[in-house]
Amino acid sequence: MRAGEGIWHILLLAFAIGTRVVDARVDVKDGTDEIIDAGEEAVILLEQTQEQACKELFGCPLLPLDVYYDEDTKAAFASFKQVSAGEGALILDPLKSAGTDHAATLTLIGYKGGDPNAQINQDRSFVMDPFIIRSDSDDDSSFTTGKLLGVFDGHADRGELVSEFVKNELPRLLHSKLSAAGVDLQTEEHVQQALVETFVELDGLVPADPSGGCTCSVILQLNNKVYVANAGDSVSFVAATTTKSSSSSEPATTEIIYQSRDDKPHLPEERKRIEEMGGEVYVPENPGGTSRAIYVDPITGGRTGLAMSRSIGDWDVGKLGVIPNPIVDVVDLSNYYPGDDDEERFLFAVSATDGLMDYVEAPIIAQHVATHLFHDTTTDIDDDATRKHVLIACEELVLEAGGRWQKARGGRYRDDIAIAVAKLTLPPSSSTSAKEEL
Repeated sequence: MRAGEGIWHILLLAFAIGTRVVDARVDVKDGTDEIIDAGEEAVILLEQTQEQACKELFGCPLLPLDVYYDEDTKAAFASFKQVSAGEGALILDPLKSAGTDHAATLTLIGYKGGDPNAQINQDRSFVMDPFIIRSDSDDDSSFTTGKLLGVFDGHADRGELVSEFVKNELPRLLHSKLSAAGVDLQTEEHVQQALVETFVELDGLVPADPSGGCTCSVILQLNNKVYVANAGDSVSFVAATTTKSSSSSEPATTEIIYQSRDDKPHLPEERKRIEEMGGEVYVPENPGGTSRAIYVDPITGGRTGLAMSRSIGDWDVGKLGVIPNPIVDVVDLSNYYPGDDDEERFLFAVSATDGLMDYVEAPIIAQHVATHLFHDTTTDIDDDATRKHVLIACEELVLEAGGRWQKARGGRYRDDIAIAVAKLTLPPSSSTSAKEEL
């Protein structure tokens, strides 16, 4: 039996235990203390087996919590911010599923009119740190450890189903391609091709009938290379924070070293492809408007437009030139280490949906994340300092964007918002090589 097959047996056991837990909780009303104890033990065993299973497959994802409408999350943040700044490693239990000291992901459901309690969040996100790639062989010891994060902004009637599917299936599908025989993880073209094939295959698998799609913006770190793959108008970027020596009075600086583009229909090469495939591009006269790829909505039968030139799903407009193929660019982290003799440099990655990016500029996001992610190296912290943590940075950014939507739209509309953040680290061997070259 190969390693992967064994883990699936563990997962099946976990699901079986979960079923028994439900049965035990139903019987608790009869006052059986033994059943309560059995249920609690089963819950613990279930959590342990699920954690073991996902670690042995390719990693356990951090998944977003809603920063405003989830009352437990709001209460946890309120308590978390009261923790002494010196207790940096402490994360309250309700927030552990969404963040660690070096990675986080959060969300805020939007408002599109009607009953506030009937709103559906179509944004999804995750962070997998580590993302474990095991070779397609019987050697269990052969694996590469990386990082994977991304956001998926659903739209149209079944958008939340499409984004949910992509969020769940992308890590598995990408892992299968990166671990396949003949794939060299040190060869950029192999990794880029694996990402492109993953996006294209997901496009054919998603539950997008009759209407639905999502953006797909992911960041994959393997060794000293960071691959940014983007389809749609969500954004991913890599940023660097530079600090001077302790004797310097100069403040830390943060800059974005790579940012994905918005795939918009009016871009020359995108418009050319759409029109050559029989599509039509609408470009508004108003500079503040957005271009759209025009198609007939399969549900209403009316003409409508998609505000992007690449996406997952959206099959009707896909026939007219909107493609799932991502643009995949590569950032070599060794080019940014170790900095000058009197400085130190730290890198991180951010993926965000347009619900955030439309109202908070990328440099502001980068600066705020850096302040919280590297606070122990970029600021003087004392016991009375404001609590700093990457989870708090994400919460504040999401709420800031939500407030700006509220002000700009008068409460009539707010897009869903999602963000995923992870610290990037250079492997020791790569870091040593970079220093030696300098």
